Amino acid sequence: MKSTRKILNYGLYGEDDGPLLTDFVHCELLETRSRNYNWEIQPHLHTQLCQLFVLESGEVILKQNEQSIALPIPCLLLIPENTLHGFSYPTNATGRVLTLSVSFVDALFKSSPEVLQILSELQIISAQQEPATFHKISTLVSCIHNELFEELPERNRALQAHLSLLFIDLHRLSGRPTETYKAESRSIGYYAEFQQLIKKFYLSKWPLSQYASQLNITPIHLNRICQTVAGKSASQVLQDYVISMARRYLKHTSYSVSEIAFLLNFEHPSYFTRLFKKNVGVSPKAFRDSQ
Repeated sequence: MKSTRKILNYGLYGEDDGPLLTDFVHCELLETRSRNYNWEIQPHLHTQLCQLFVLESGEVILKQNEQSIALPIPCLLLIPENTLHGFSYPTNATGRVLTLSVSFVDALFKSSPEVLQILSELQIISAQQEPATFHKISTLVSCIHNELFEELPERNRALQAHLSLLFIDLHRLSGRPTETYKAESRSIGYYAEFQQLIKKFYLSKWPLSQYASQLNITPIHLNRICQTVAGKSASQVLQDYVISMARRYLKHTSYSVSEIAFLLNFEHPSYFTRLFKKNVGVSPKAFRDSQ
């Protein structure tokens, strides 16, 4: 009998997969979260988020594709969005975990899309394989961690600079042999393709049937996939993306609420305001005032 077990889908592990800001950046020590779960992280995935693990010590086991993979510690582990993964850690494991919204990385490298190819597959990069680059990337992640927790002048510019250097170094590594692993679930593959289509065509106001047609599946199948992977309907997944773009406009531009509604192809600003408040809990104006 085919399993109907729901795929665990989180923002950060153990936290609800609610709408995140499109410039979301988070960094924490490995033990901060792992200790709370007795050093066992169940297989799960993150939509719209990618992660970089800098693993420094401990016999870490990666659970991926129903395999248990002993990682070559110390190493870097790059996990793209919608990639199923879990871990078993010893209690002495150390390292850092950097989590980013994919849209933020997209924006950083809008003029250099080739850099983003590194986010196509899970990658394991041994420190022995690239000792100098491992040290450099580890230092950059440490700098990002410090910037996030210290209120220093021009923090956002510093973060963007560190992240740009980080992904350029990862891109430079991509031409050299690394261990890569494919996502195991067909549902996850469809879901990832659906998200890419949303990014390209959300302003076109496609009905869900058109998205499903592009994926060569039925709308019912698309809804079932979204419920399995994200615990949401396909229409809610689409709506979440539109709301994330609205939050980005409100936070980073001076466009009025009516102008943002127009940019997002809403016929009436009042409908945009109602939809935003329903999803975020506050009106667009209140959201902007709180930033």
